[in-house]
Amino acid sequence: MKREPDGQGNTMHRQKKCPACGSEKRVFERLSEEAVKLGAAPPGFKMPYQMERRLVGEPKAQAEQPMGAKVPVVAVVLDICYDCHCVYAPEIMTGKAEKTPEPKKLVVPGQG
Repeated sequence: MKREPDGQGNTMHRQKKCPACGSEKRVFERLSEEAVKLGAAPPGFKMPYQMERRLVGEPKAQAEQPMGAKVPVVAVVLDICYDCHCVYAPEIMTGKAEKTPEPKKLVVPGQG
């Protein structure tokens, strides 16, 4: 797995090959390329099998942190090997995000 730090505390971990069979072909990556060729998506479009973004930590402790505090985060992209059908993470991003106030819910006149 190749690690690419950005110098600001974030790191992208990339796995080019399937850990089970070594193939570089992925189901959703190939489908995304086909969607671009058929005009169903813009150039550079990539749709993963699944993507998950999460704050790392215990919610109660994070709620007690002051605004502007750093919070560890992770984003995981999953795809499926085209050859052996192993589900794996070709991209994992780790880093820190700054805690910001939650946006207030806007009430539209007549709807709330």
